[in-house]
Amino acid sequence: MSLRMSRLALLALLHSAVSMRCPGSAAWVHASMEVEVLARAPCRQVVDELRARLDPKNKWRDPHNGGTYAMLADDEDVLEISRLTGNKQYTDKMTFTFNGSGATCSIYGCSESQVFSILDFSTNYCNLRNLYCGSEEGCKPVRYDFSTEEVRVTPSVGAGKDKSACIVDATEKTATFRSDAGDLWWELLPAMNRPYTHAAAAALGGHVYVFGGLSFGHVLDQAQRYSHGQWECLDPMPTPRFECTATATNGRIYVVGGSNICGEALCCMESYDASSGQWRQLPDMRQARYGCAAAALKGRVFVFGGHGHWENLCDAECYDAELDRWFPLQAMAEPRSHCGAATAGGRIYVFGGHKNGQDIMSIECLDPDTLTWEVAAQMPKARSHCMTATVQS
Repeated sequence: MSLRMSRLALLALLHSAVSMRCPGSAAWVHASMEVEVLARAPCRQVVDELRARLDPKNKWRDPHNGGTYAMLADDEDVLEISRLTGNKQYTDKMTFTFNGSGATCSIYGCSESQVFSILDFSTNYCNLRNLYCGSEEGCKPVRYDFSTEEVRVTPSVGAGKDKSACIVDATEKTATFRSDAGDLWWELLPAMNRPYTHAAAAALGGHVYVFGGLSFGHVLDQAQRYSHGQWECLDPMPTPRFECTATATNGRIYVVGGSNICGEALCCMESYDASSGQWRQLPDMRQARYGCAAAALKGRVFVFGGHGHWENLCDAECYDAELDRWFPLQAMAEPRSHCGAATAGGRIYVFGGHKNGQDIMSIECLDPDTLTWEVAAQMPKARSHCMTATVQS
């Protein structure tokens, strides 16, 4: 039989399962994930491997922030499972159905959050994936190691399917590094007070500040400062958010945009006075956005791109602190979200980003005097979700 015919036969086998079901949820609105997977192993071995990972005697550790799985029901072809998140606050339920013969097995998995949720930051996907993935994908099998192919991955609106999110050690706090740009070396600094992602950072007065972010599915309002070899907790932001951006000028740090727990883009801006430790609510941006970039120059705050309510943005806007107003700017040549921005030589450069499912290589340059754009260069490699900093202009 040809490879194509074998694949078609396997795909047909997936849809022949007698019982494919989801566990259900008491929450009317909740995040969920469905997967269809081809395992290159007999179903008996696949089921035994899942049972082995769930058996506490084997001391298998959930690589997604150390969650705790429990078997709710065990049938030959159906497993019903729960998982308590690593922070012990949320429980998800999942159902696995198996069907196959010979050396292959079809797996249907469904995971559902049990409380109101829209965004799940790939939790439901990882609930399922970490029980069937093999060593070639970075997982640690207990009894049987087999390869798999995910034929269908279907998230609910707002649910994620990021494989890289599935292997995260909750016992490790975030490491911070410092680079000496002259000699190109890195130094490991003290860990921050908690692990988190998607935060904003800015430097002011020789100190590094970090704001917001995500931690175990929680959107944070945190503010931290690194000074004299240690991290200090500051008064929290008025608005919890992640995928925001931050920049500093004239003794203040401006935290702009971001997303809330429902995945909605925000238009808010708040400033932190480093001398008084006070937060101030400022006028909203003209456009709600997250994953945007910001830079400060000549006492003004410039914000670029990001993701709006439905698409990547090419627009830019400027906040004038003296007038306490936002002004629209000429749009960039390319829409881009999750880009970086930095100032050098009296100009602002916007690097890379993401559009139409692809990372981009271009660097655009804004002249703050004429407020006009030009394409400055192409990076050697396309990238998004990058961070930028200026050293000695």
